[in-house]
Amino acid sequence: MGGADCICSDKTGTLTQNKMTLTNLWNEKQIAFPYNSSKINLNEQSLSKQYQDMFTVASAVNSDAVLRPVESGSKTEVAILQFLEKCGINYEELRQKFKPEQSIPFNSKRKRMSVIFKYNQ
Repeated sequence: MGGADCICSDKTGTLTQNKMTLTNLWNEKQIAFPYNSSKINLNEQSLSKQYQDMFTVASAVNSDAVLRPVESGSKTEVAILQFLEKCGINYEELRQKFKPEQSIPFNSKRKRMSVIFKYNQ
Protein backbone atom coordinates (compact mmCIF):
# COMPACT_ATOMS: atom_id res chain seq x y z
CA MET A 1 0.00 0.00 0.00
CA GLY A 2 3.00 2.29 0.14
CA GLY A 3 2.49 3.27 -3.51
CA ALA A 4 -1.30 3.82 -3.36
CA ASP A 5 -2.52 7.26 -4.40
CA CYS A 6 -6.22 6.57 -3.90
CA ILE A 7 -8.10 4.15 -1.69
CA CYS A 8 -11.78 3.50 -2.44
CA SER A 9 -14.30 1.85 -0.16
CA ASP A 10 -17.58 0.16 -0.96
CA LYS A 11 -19.98 0.85 1.91
CA THR A 12 -23.11 -0.30 0.09
CA GLY A 13 -21.94 -3.61 -1.37
CA THR A 14 -22.53 -2.57 -4.99
CA LEU A 15 -19.02 -3.65 -5.97
CA THR A 16 -18.12 -6.31 -3.40
CA GLN A 17 -21.51 -8.05 -3.23
CA ASN A 18 -22.83 -7.11 -6.70
CA LYS A 19 -26.03 -5.70 -5.16
CA MET A 20 -27.85 -2.40 -5.54
CA THR A 21 -30.55 -0.68 -3.46
CA LEU A 22 -32.97 2.01 -4.60
CA THR A 23 -32.55 4.89 -2.15
CA ASN A 24 -33.86 7.96 -4.01
CA LEU A 25 -36.64 8.84 -6.42
CA TRP A 26 -37.06 12.07 -8.38
CA ASN A 27 -40.54 13.59 -8.78
CA GLU A 28 -39.98 17.33 -9.22
CA LYS A 29 -37.84 16.94 -6.13
CA GLN A 30 -35.59 14.27 -4.73
CA ILE A 31 -37.26 11.83 -2.37
CA ALA A 32 -34.91 9.81 -0.18
CA PHE A 33 -35.94 6.46 1.27
CA PRO A 34 -34.49 4.82 4.37
CA TYR A 35 -31.59 2.70 3.16
CA ASN A 36 -32.05 -0.26 5.53
CA SER A 37 -35.84 -0.14 5.90
CA SER A 38 -37.70 -3.40 5.27
CA LYS A 39 -41.01 -1.56 4.64
CA ILE A 40 -41.69 1.70 2.84
CA ASN A 41 -45.00 3.55 2.69
CA LEU A 42 -45.20 5.50 -0.57
CA ASN A 43 -48.22 7.44 0.75
CA GLU A 44 -45.94 9.11 3.30
CA GLN A 45 -43.58 10.32 0.55
CA SER A 46 -45.79 13.09 -0.95
CA LEU A 47 -46.39 11.15 -4.14
CA SER A 48 -49.79 11.47 -5.73
CA LYS A 49 -51.81 8.26 -6.10
CA GLN A 50 -51.67 8.63 -9.90
CA TYR A 51 -47.87 8.93 -9.86
CA GLN A 52 -47.53 5.99 -7.47
CA ASP A 53 -49.67 3.79 -9.72
CA MET A 54 -47.84 4.80 -12.89
CA PHE A 55 -44.42 4.35 -11.27
CA THR A 56 -45.17 0.93 -9.80
CA VAL A 57 -46.74 -0.49 -12.97
CA ALA A 58 -43.99 0.87 -15.23
CA SER A 59 -41.29 -0.42 -12.86
CA ALA A 60 -42.78 -3.91 -12.77
CA VAL A 61 -43.52 -4.27 -16.47
CA ASN A 62 -40.42 -2.55 -17.87
CA SER A 63 -38.11 -5.33 -16.73
CA ASP A 64 -37.15 -8.93 -17.37
CA ALA A 65 -35.65 -9.27 -13.91
CA VAL A 66 -37.15 -11.65 -11.34
CA LEU A 67 -36.66 -12.14 -7.62
CA ARG A 68 -37.89 -15.72 -7.41
CA PRO A 69 -36.88 -18.53 -7.36
CA VAL A 70 -33.47 -16.80 -7.56
CA GLU A 71 -32.66 -13.20 -8.40
CA SER A 72 -31.80 -12.71 -12.05
CA GLY A 73 -31.61 -9.76 -14.40
CA SER A 74 -29.74 -6.49 -14.24
CA LYS A 75 -28.82 -5.40 -10.73
CA THR A 76 -30.62 -2.10 -11.31
CA GLU A 77 -33.87 -3.84 -12.25
CA VAL A 78 -33.57 -6.26 -9.32
CA ALA A 79 -33.12 -3.28 -6.97
CA ILE A 80 -36.29 -1.66 -8.35
CA LEU A 81 -38.30 -4.87 -7.91
CA GLN A 82 -37.00 -5.21 -4.34
CA PHE A 83 -38.09 -1.62 -3.72
CA LEU A 84 -41.60 -2.45 -4.98
CA GLU A 85 -41.77 -5.38 -2.58
CA LYS A 86 -40.66 -3.14 0.33
CA CYS A 87 -43.65 -0.97 -0.62
CA GLY A 88 -45.96 -3.99 -0.36
CA ILE A 89 -46.46 -4.23 -4.15
CA ASN A 90 -46.44 -7.61 -5.87
CA TYR A 91 -44.63 -7.03 -9.16
CA GLU A 92 -45.67 -10.48 -10.45
CA GLU A 93 -49.37 -9.58 -10.17
CA LEU A 94 -48.77 -6.31 -12.04
CA ARG A 95 -47.00 -8.21 -14.82
CA GLN A 96 -50.01 -10.51 -15.15
CA LYS A 97 -52.41 -7.57 -15.30
CA PHE A 98 -50.37 -5.35 -17.66
CA LYS A 99 -48.96 -7.48 -20.46
CA PRO A 100 -46.44 -5.80 -22.79
CA GLU A 101 -47.75 -5.30 -26.31
CA GLN A 102 -44.30 -4.61 -27.70
CA SER A 103 -40.75 -4.77 -26.37
CA ILE A 104 -37.83 -3.04 -27.99
CA PRO A 105 -34.54 -4.42 -26.66
CA PHE A 106 -31.66 -2.18 -25.60
CA ASN A 107 -29.26 -1.18 -28.31
CA SER A 108 -26.24 1.07 -28.19
CA LYS A 109 -27.54 3.42 -30.90
CA ARG A 110 -30.79 4.24 -29.04
CA LYS A 111 -29.10 3.89 -25.62
CA ARG A 112 -32.31 2.56 -24.09
CA MET A 113 -34.87 -0.24 -24.17
CA SER A 114 -38.63 0.23 -24.26
CA VAL A 115 -41.77 -1.66 -23.35
CA ILE A 116 -45.20 -0.62 -24.61
CA PHE A 117 -48.32 -1.65 -22.71
CA LYS A 118 -51.87 -0.39 -22.20
CA TYR A 119 -52.42 1.47 -18.99
CA ASN A 120 -55.99 2.51 -18.24
CA GLN A 121 -56.46 3.26 -14.57
